[in-house]
Amino acid sequence: ALNCKLSTHYRHKEAADNLQFKANQGSMQFVICLIYAALATAESEIIRVNLKPATDFAFSTVVPASSEVLENPTWSIGTSAYSCAAPKSCIQFYQPKHSLQISGNLENGYAAITLIPENPTLPTIAVVMMQGDEWFPELPGVQFIRKIVLTPHFLETRILRFNTGIKEIILHGKIKHFSDHEPESVLQVLRPYDESNEHQRKLMRVTGRMETTPQTFTLTGGPRGAVEYVLMPSEELNMPINIVHIFDWPEGCN
Repeated sequence: ALNCKLSTHYRHKEAADNLQFKANQGSMQFVICLIYAALATAESEIIRVNLKPATDFAFSTVVPASSEVLENPTWSIGTSAYSCAAPKSCIQFYQPKHSLQISGNLENGYAAITLIPENPTLPTIAVVMMQGDEWFPELPGVQFIRKIVLTPHFLETRILRFNTGIKEIILHGKIKHFSDHEPESVLQVLRPYDESNEHQRKLMRVTGRMETTPQTFTLTGGPRGAVEYVLMPSEELNMPINIVHIFDWPEGCN
């Protein structure tokens, strides 16, 4: 087991924090290590990302909702129609209302999220999180259930991505709405662009292939100005886990 701690929300730091993400999409698995070296200056912040050489990579992370990618010929911009996929060098912001981030630790029991779609012809579904085969109560109005097994006593970050918009979520069990004031160990769900949060955020996906030379891109428009991401080839990987779950919304009961 890895003894690491995840940072689950965007922070300004003057010292280096170690983060890393494992992103699953289809049959591909990518392991990367994020090392946040937030070098505070009056002008910009630098985030260093360590990636294993000669390896395809894909990771997702949280950024300020106002962030934009500074034009760079090396990087293409993904869209909902043309999603980023390794080994292509690509940056993509997840669509509003189409994704959630779950972070923290489920110590015992269960947690569930009821998801009500914007499209009224689609069924209401739920994502249930547990550590095994624990009992959980009936969830009112839910027609389909998806289960996720969480690792006991281990801080994880998971991104849930859906192919349709979410109108509303309802929480059950041991999970809370995201708050800047909650400890990182508390199981929380973050909705991108959530106006109830003091600092609005969105989810960013980055894909590519790391060889032997550094790669860089810059985000502008954030509350503290420009942020430069420096992707470095490195064998020194000490990894927490970030998993991306991609869900196709069911059409309804047969």
